[in-house]
Amino acid sequence: ARARMASGATFSAAWADVRECQDARELWQLRLDTLPSDARELLRLCAVVGEEFEAVLLWRALQKGPGAGALADVMGRLGALAAERLLVATVVGGVAGYRFCSPVLRDVAYRSWPAHDRARWHALTAQALAQIPWGEHTGGVARVASHLLLSPDASRAVAPLQEAAAHLQALGN
Repeated sequence: ARARMASGATFSAAWADVRECQDARELWQLRLDTLPSDARELLRLCAVVGEEFEAVLLWRALQKGPGAGALADVMGRLGALAAERLLVATVVGGVAGYRFCSPVLRDVAYRSWPAHDRARWHALTAQALAQIPWGEHTGGVARVASHLLLSPDASRAVAPLQEAAAHLQALGN
């Protein structure tokens, strides 16, 4: 819409872009609503973990909650979401991962979950990340802290940041 306005288009033409975006949100929500409940919940958890994420990280976060299953099971479920063209298989930080096929889909999936559920899964994702040694996952301490800031107890973000600072200081950075 901004690009159209900058190029001299009328307000109604620019508004059409905004309407298309809203239509896309509605279409993705309809698509999300057609998924079986377990696939919809997994896609929502993927949205909490990030736009792009390591499959093993998602599995570790699932282990923190109810009904984790084996890594192979989670990989199969992620593969099914990729077959539905909702996720795209990729490599993240040198390991198997996935990304959303559309940032709008990720946002719709994320916002379709109640805030208290998102907060709980942010905390579980932070716990899973904290168990992986620094440098072995993308995003490092900032990623852990960002999930903790969105968790029910945001004050818990301070300790990992202090730990990372001490680690960097010990390295002389």
